Amino acid sequence: AIDRVIVGTEKRSRVISDREKRIVAYHEAGHTIVGYFLEHADMVHKVTIIPRGRAGGYVIMMPKEDRMLVTKQELLDKVTGLLGGRVSEELFIGEIGTGAYSDFQQATGIVRSMIMEYGMSEKLGPLQFGSTQGQVFLGRDLGHEQNYSDSIAYEIDQEMQRMTNESYERAKELLTKYSKEVHLIANTLLEKETLELDQIKELIEQGYLSEDGPKEGGDGEGSSESGAPVIDNVGDVRVRIQGKDNTSLPTEEIPNDVPSNLSNDPPSDINTDTPGDIPNNNDGTNENPGSGNGGTPPESRS
Repeated sequence: AIDRVIVGTEKRSRVISDREKRIVAYHEAGHTIVGYFLEHADMVHKVTIIPRGRAGGYVIMMPKEDRMLVTKQELLDKVTGLLGGRVSEELFIGEIGTGAYSDFQQATGIVRSMIMEYGMSEKLGPLQFGSTQGQVFLGRDLGHEQNYSDSIAYEIDQEMQRMTNESYERAKELLTKYSKEVHLIANTLLEKETLELDQIKELIEQGYLSEDGPKEGGDGEGSSESGAPVIDNVGDVRVRIQGKDNTSLPTEEIPNDVPSNLSNDPPSDINTDTPGDIPNNNDGTNENPGSGNGGTPPESRS
């Protein structure tokens, strides 16, 4: 019910190609990893690649603690978390899509407020630019007054670009360092479609979900060494998607019912008489050359 209010109704009937699922999975995995490892970024409490509303996938992010005031570093970490999805597409898919539209909208708004309202720009100093007289029914911009020069407007644009680019590079460094975890989250999303906070913590801390157990050998992308991002070629599908058909892989357990022909007991058609009970020919040899000391032992199957 909460998801329906926040994002919209679930749309499982929408047909999404494996290529799109892949892009969405890595996009959301980028948000998840940045939120988990960056100190002040918002923690991802739920991530899914099931479409809802106009979104192909989404994350529910919440602050790690209640705050009355927000510091500059906390705002920068929040911007870095918002940019993590686009960075993940660039690093691990090798191309970028339109899924980061809302992320850019929020990140740009935060950076603009830091500079123009909160005086957090080192270059422009503790000043507020523009005064808002209140919203009017015709639109918000009519209530906004530009009380600064064009040269200051240019400096504001430069500062916004600098702060955004620095946050983008921070996200790139972080996702490169934890590339193994990005692949693990993305591949698990392709299987499970939805992950809750407890499952995210299990994957990152122990490398697998407790409900599934450890995977021997690991997946190709998931086993890549940390610090070396691997571009996930969209046309070369190398992950196993098991979420739809519920087919199980064969296990290595020995079956309970062993066929009779695999038993260790001798076949019924083999003469088990002792050599003393087998009659001899006139030349002193046994009639059954397959048994006794002088013959070839019967073939056995193990």
